[in-house]
Amino acid sequence: VAVSVLDILPHTVSSVYFFYDTDLKPLSLGILSAMKEIDLTREMGRSNYTMGLYIQECPKMRYKGAFKGTRLLCSYTHQFVPIEFAKDALEKKESR
Repeated sequence: VAVSVLDILPHTVSSVYFFYDTDLKPLSLGILSAMKEIDLTREMGRSNYTMGLYIQECPKMRYKGAFKGTRLLCSYTHQFVPIEFAKDALEKKESR
């Protein structure tokens, strides 16, 4: 019913792509997949899990911001910042 494509790196599990049967959308399979991938990250002894690309303007990707500890890579400073610091700026950019 769903497929998750992951990159397994020395310290990180990175979610690359996820797709599912759209008839099952009410089951929130993307969230379930992320939770299972976090479990896998811990089981493999990796220290980081990345959910891949986050696009504020894309409703299908906004669920990623709901996970506690979500950080975004700032394109100006190249530092990871908590999503709470970036959300206001992203929402202002989106409303332009």
